[in-house]
Amino acid sequence: MIANLSTTQTPQTFSRDMYVRLKAADINAVRLTHLYSEVTGKAYGKQPAGITEWTGIHGQGLLSIAWDWIFLNDGLFSVPRDSVIRTNVMLVDGKGYDIDPTATDRACAAKIATLNWQNKLQQMLQKRELR
Repeated sequence: MIANLSTTQTPQTFSRDMYVRLKAADINAVRLTHLYSEVTGKAYGKQPAGITEWTGIHGQGLLSIAWDWIFLNDGLFSVPRDSVIRTNVMLVDGKGYDIDPTATDRACAAKIATLNWQNKLQQMLQKRELR
């Protein structure tokens, strides 16, 4: 017997491949908090560069979004142009199927843009927590 799959079905939010699956609109509702940041090297000769990771909960799943950053000569933090977002988020369509990974990356980048991550790193730098 084939089960009747409805288009209003709630997607599975956890899986064996460790992705947390959610609809595009749901990623905006997830509250991300700072987990970890560190300096991993130098950019432009002497400016620090590193990574930061932020986490949140959706249903039973723990989301993780991490990205590279650089500290610019003007005192601001930025995401390098060719940086790769590392995440366990996988966006799904209305039927619960995985959608294009590029769409997931775009949604994660949009979520990152809403965070106050630069100020968090600035505070850590001032307190000498970033080295």
